[in-house]
Amino acid sequence: MKVAKTFGFVGVAAGVALGVYGTTHAPAPAITPIASSGHGATSGEYTQPTVADINMGATATPTTPSSVEPVTVASPPVKAKPYSG
Repeated sequence: MKVAKTFGFVGVAAGVALGVYGTTHAPAPAITPIASSGHGATSGEYTQPTVADINMGATATPTTPSSVEPVTVASPPVKAKPYSG
């Protein structure tokens, strides 16, 4: 039990030490980013991206072709045997 507590303390201390090291040695960004994906200007002012109007495409009317006979009940042409396991 004493060994587990010691290893736990060493692990917590190592985690804290890594956090402090990472925070103190992190490189500072040259320019603070103000936007992402190329939307930011080099002058430091945000430029709102423009978005084109939505295009829904051509509309379609679902109909049955005239060369197909209507089906009253849909049933598969091949049936699998019942599950027996």
